[in-house]
Amino acid sequence: MQLNKIKIENVEQWDVAKGKNFIAKPVTERNLHRSTLKMKTISSHHSVINEDVCISDYAFSKFRELRELDQITHQQIKESLSTTVNKEKVFKAGESEGKSGSFFFFSHDDKFIIKTMFQEELDIMIESLRQYHDYIEQNPSSLIARIYGVFQVEMEGIVPVNLLLMANTIQSLSPLNKIIKVFDLKGSWNNRIVHQGEKQTKKDRNLLSCKKQRQIKGQRGLLQFDQ
Repeated sequence: MQLNKIKIENVEQWDVAKGKNFIAKPVTERNLHRSTLKMKTISSHHSVINEDVCISDYAFSKFRELRELDQITHQQIKESLSTTVNKEKVFKAGESEGKSGSFFFFSHDDKFIIKTMFQEELDIMIESLRQYHDYIEQNPSSLIARIYGVFQVEMEGIVPVNLLLMANTIQSLSPLNKIIKVFDLKGSWNNRIVHQGEKQTKKDRNLLSCKKQRQIKGQRGLLQFDQ
């Protein structure tokens, strides 16, 4: 089996499992693929460590169908996430931490995002996957975030980590579709408004104020507000 080789200089940046909420539960789902990869790691002290990486793929058939709906191939994902072209981004990944404490990684071409998941987030995702799958299938032009896979990664000496693979929604839009405003929606009104910066990402209360405009039009759909 081919060995992947990567040099780790700032080990502290790889401590993505910050806190008990990131610790994954044992995997018991039936609809699950497990694969073990051999990795050769070169530390900052130039010592070579050979170790197994166990990757569990949740609900692989459902997520495969979701990828196929968007014509996303395994080769596309492989090329976007290749360590060869993502070296610089990998070592800067520790800087991409959301306010929730989640760890974000954008592929070199900005097509895909990898995000760590709290265990409760994973539980909700798996529980609602069938409804999510059916909705995307029936509404292919929806702007709901496209999720292409949920994984659990296990390495010796590191607590298991849950990862989510999703499309970068803005990057996936057609170049002909002019983006006027971007909203980060959480489904909450508490501290969810931005007062300054026209180009700054807006929040839930900013979207509510768009009721005055009655509707927002876009190439992939129409959002109608009721008063």
